[in-house]
Amino acid sequence: MKIQCNICGSKQEITPAHKDYSSVKKNSKYPYICEFCARKIQFELQGANDIYKPTSFPKISC
Repeated sequence: MKIQCNICGSKQEITPAHKDYSSVKKNSKYPYICEFCARKIQFELQGANDIYKPTSFPKISC
């Protein structure tokens, strides 16, 4: 079955062994995100979370 990524638009062939195969087969409008985009989003979110951690701010001594 061919499916298209909702973010980048790349088309991929998925087999019945793929984790999203049953969801896509049940619902053709299932929001599919390819592995590359999923890793990119996860990396960006981890970087955004690191900015706001209190330990990442420089210590100010008075």
